[in-house]
Amino acid sequence: AATVPADDREADRAAIRRAAAEFVQAFARKDAAAIAAQWTEGGEFHSDQGPSLIGRAALAKSYADAFKAD
Repeated sequence: AATVPADDREADRAAIRRAAAEFVQAFARKDAAAIAAQWTEGGEFHSDQGPSLIGRAALAKSYADAFKAD
């Protein structure tokens, strides 16, 4: 079997790290719209602790409500 060089996926890993950092920064700013923008328009969020959320608008509202309650 062929081996994949360790740096073959570095661009992917960098993109994941960048997205995670952007999420952390948006969360720290309590910017619900920026958080929701990380999902596709029809993106879905499923949690065992609450209802599933479908779409950016639902995600943004959920985060905004959580930040208001904070």
